[in-house]
Amino acid sequence: MSTHTVQAHPVEAKKITGIQPLMGRNDQLTSPDVGLILVLEDSTKQKWLCEKDGVIPAAGDWFVTDSELHVTYVVSAVKFSTLFDESKG
Repeated sequence: MSTHTVQAHPVEAKKITGIQPLMGRNDQLTSPDVGLILVLEDSTKQKWLCEKDGVIPAAGDWFVTDSELHVTYVVSAVKFSTLFDESKG
């Protein structure tokens, strides 16, 4: 396995302020390990489909959108401050 260095670039991060159940067919609740609705700090909602054996997001975690890499991911509140620098611009 080789090791690589990641170049820093700006990403958009919004704090998750709430979690709502994902509705399935006929307005039935789905299991949290299938998916959730993330309520973000700006009151927008984001559908989150969980991966097998993946971590389930929680309130206080961060929803990150990386436009350069074309990915979205969740970073735990504990790891966020050590992985990201906050800069306005």
